[in-house]
Amino acid sequence: ALLGQSQRAVEAGNVDEAIAYVERALRMNGQDVELWLRLAELQLLAARPANAEQLEQRAALDELHAREV
Repeated sequence: ALLGQSQRAVEAGNVDEAIAYVERALRMNGQDVELWLRLAELQLLAARPANAEQLEQRAALDELHAREV
């Protein structure tokens, strides 16, 4: 539901609102690699490439950790 709201916000041109929805979803499920990657994409849309890179690295580390468990 939150990802759908995020997508609708992007379509309406509200990237910061879309980011807030994904961040909310991450508070509920912080281990979801797809959410971290979506947040990185949104940061790129918001012209924040440094933030996007950090989030992509976080997603990669979470994915590696999930494979170890």
